[in-house]
Amino acid sequence: MGKKGFDAKKHWEIYFNALRKQEWAKALSALEAIKEAEPGPNVLLKIGDTLQRTGKTAEAISAYHNAAWLLMKAGFAQKALAIYKVILRLDPNNEEAINKSKEIMFELESARPGAAIEATGKPEEAPSGPAHEEAVFEPTSLAEQARLSPPQWAHEEAQATEKETAALWDTAGPEKAQSAMAQSAIFSALPEETVTTILGRAEEKTYGDGRCVVEEGDTGDSIFVIKEGRAKVSAHIMGKTIELATLQEGDAFGEVAFLTGRPRTASVSASGELRVVELNRLLIEDIIEQHPEVMEKLQDFFQTRVKATIKKVKGEARPPS
Repeated sequence: MGKKGFDAKKHWEIYFNALRKQEWAKALSALEAIKEAEPGPNVLLKIGDTLQRTGKTAEAISAYHNAAWLLMKAGFAQKALAIYKVILRLDPNNEEAINKSKEIMFELESARPGAAIEATGKPEEAPSGPAHEEAVFEPTSLAEQARLSPPQWAHEEAQATEKETAALWDTAGPEKAQSAMAQSAIFSALPEETVTTILGRAEEKTYGDGRCVVEEGDTGDSIFVIKEGRAKVSAHIMGKTIELATLQEGDAFGEVAFLTGRPRTASVSASGELRVVELNRLLIEDIIEQHPEVMEKLQDFFQTRVKATIKKVKGEARPPS
């Protein structure tokens, strides 16, 4: 939980304004204040990036190590690996980053489909029941699950473009975000004051036409609510790309990864300019703790989406009449 009375949104605004103006000392001061009140890997990543910009490489590496450690502790090995790759770009001989990267790669390889056969000589039993139905959402290979090179995650996200940071707290204002949450099937029943608190801790992002918000196979467990615009959902199933849905204001996505802990099961990209509200796992868990009915809505929403996706896939597979 954040420090009582701390205005996170205000400090994030200070940071992004300073980032646009390249006022690195001011940006770093805002990030340090956020870290003291609400420590987490995201703010540590941004601290590392800001330190890099000012030439403080050793301090940047220290911040990246702390971010990676928190991600490892939370079970996000692939994200941690992306950060270790960033560290090794800055210091190719960094022993800790080398060793941690090797450990993570070994774990990922051990988890690769077929690894159990190589180790034991016996194939794993095929799943049955609902788990088998969900298998259509799984990425087809470890390579898809591990697509987390630093440009895609650690840097593309942490070092947002000037256009995106300028729009982060956009002129549409909180009323538009409140409206989107009110239309959401998951969060619509929450009291207005609770939604206001959530939006104060959430992060708003803007994506240009065609930009990917989440990519199939990536790790990450944030849930997104569309504040403004439209988005396309697609997945690689049965050897081809299938467009599963078009989302609009108030629609949510990302619940599958949050509920299951699995990599993203589909890609979501902007159709025209897209503005979203991102709710990270910690924030969602705090919401559920105070409003347990949200978990029930999430699960119902997930089951509805699973059924809709299976229906869509069966329709695509059916030969033309």
